[in-house]
Amino acid sequence: MGYCLHLSHTVAPMDLTHLSPETVRLALTGILASFRASVALVDSNGIILVTNPTWQDFQESNPLIRGLGPGDDYLAVCQTILTGSEMRLTTVALGIQSALKGKLPVLNLEYQQGESEALRWYGLQVTAPNRELGLPGVIIQADITEKMLLQRSLRRIENLFKITTENAADLIAILDTRKGTVFASPSHTWTLGYSKHELGRIDYAEIIHEEDRTRFKALLKEGSSRSLSRMVQFRVRAKDASIHLVECRVATVEGSSGDYGTLLLVGREITERNSV
Repeated sequence: MGYCLHLSHTVAPMDLTHLSPETVRLALTGILASFRASVALVDSNGIILVTNPTWQDFQESNPLIRGLGPGDDYLAVCQTILTGSEMRLTTVALGIQSALKGKLPVLNLEYQQGESEALRWYGLQVTAPNRELGLPGVIIQADITEKMLLQRSLRRIENLFKITTENAADLIAILDTRKGTVFASPSHTWTLGYSKHELGRIDYAEIIHEEDRTRFKALLKEGSSRSLSRMVQFRVRAKDASIHLVECRVATVEGSSGDYGTLLLVGREITERNSV
């Protein structure tokens, strides 16, 4: 469970005096209904004034949402949780109480609820009521389970990639055609003698044999503007000046926005194979 606390700027209230009460009511109803997250407005005493349809329709077993509606005392709900046995929600309830009592202008945090396959993650934001201006507090709760599961999956993939590349004999590198070497596997040290620090400082093209370097740079330039996947051979110069022939698959890694410029190189030394 992680906390992320922010102090908000003082925002001048909108002038709605020229609108009729019915117009204001309809506007508020429309705004609340547009939220995909669960939203509740509370007064300075923590009493729920109104909730949006998402809050009303919520059917999960989260005690911070389920069954609560206009007229319920949200501070009392938090106090009940504080005296209960659900340790995960204790810190959450304490944070909500602090925000609704004005000790925190804005509270932002993520928390877990449930067990095993029923485990869910929620993003919570609580804005304190403004007693001077008579503005209600706002409680927003969003189910972020999908996002958290995706992050877990990405971390797992990253860990698998790290384990694979750290133990692979292949020369694996990720190159950004604008920024240089992003990653070079430890096999560069075993095979070519370059340290991780050295590979991070030099242009990867510098370890390519002088006679192959122009062709290599042309391949990088091509990969900066379009997708490619090609098997090529290059001679590579090791730190001790010895020359190694490498057969390499060069492929474009397309960015999330569809841009190019990142290349994945997976090479294998074939010096002995070609000397037979």
